[in-house]
Amino acid sequence: MKRFLFTLSLIIGLSIVFGMTGVKEEGNQRPVVLSTVGMLDDIVSNLAGDFVSNELLMPSGTDPHVYIPTLKDVSQLNAADVIFAIGLDLEAQMESALDSLALEKTVLRLGEELSKDQLLYKQENVYDPHVWFDLDLFAEITKTVAATLISEFPEQSDLITLRLDKYLLMLEELDVYASDKLSQVAESARWLITTHDAFSYFARKYDFEIFTLQGVSTESDYSLKDKSDMVNLIIKHKIPAVFVEDSVSNKDLLSVIENAAAKSHPVSIGGYLFADSLGAIDSPYATFADTFKANVDTIFNALN
Repeated sequence: MKRFLFTLSLIIGLSIVFGMTGVKEEGNQRPVVLSTVGMLDDIVSNLAGDFVSNELLMPSGTDPHVYIPTLKDVSQLNAADVIFAIGLDLEAQMESALDSLALEKTVLRLGEELSKDQLLYKQENVYDPHVWFDLDLFAEITKTVAATLISEFPEQSDLITLRLDKYLLMLEELDVYASDKLSQVAESARWLITTHDAFSYFARKYDFEIFTLQGVSTESDYSLKDKSDMVNLIIKHKIPAVFVEDSVSNKDLLSVIENAAAKSHPVSIGGYLFADSLGAIDSPYATFADTFKANVDTIFNALN
């Protein structure tokens, strides 16, 4: 991985030196604001969608933990005027590249702008990057995006502020929806069983327990014992459903289901959860609100 990071950083550096920077499309002279993941792109689209060209680096269904930028992506990164990322090692393969780009333009790792005492600490120097699943934290990120856009485009300050208020109201209403619906799930059924640890902020916010095979990164390893422990926990707590994720293989969860059934405890797939990306642009889940609400509905229907 270190070798790759060095190579990517070198490519970006050479592209700048030799003028191989990205070029805006002809006729499109709007400033380019690029977001690494769909959750951030949703904020930019709502706060500044018509006076900037907002671009998304990683499309729907992409696993950002293992995403390796292409040469086309490097050009896109170089062409951007402002770059928003989550940081906290979510875009693990891009850390060195983002550092290099930050020498030339505004690059903000929004998760790292949050107070450390708001973050979930997982192990030494590792914080959970899935901060958008706590809507209070996502609201703070939205405010930081707004402040950055106002700094970059002060002539749009009033419009950005107006749109910010509207977006924050949407997040408040979404939180009320989630709280009201999930409060109806019995306490004994409040378990989120998934492949990788993407929903700890969600679990903290809405009072669920969580058990996963992997850690906060999909690159983390797990053992046969981890799978056995998951089966035993499902049986012990009589958990009716487990959840697969949009960007992660469900192979090992299917194995867990088979092993639980072999021990006379039927467990079903409760549905797909959006973990690290939004839904496809042409789907009913293309916005942050749509995907968050879909997750809430899926969890409620499976466990209630």
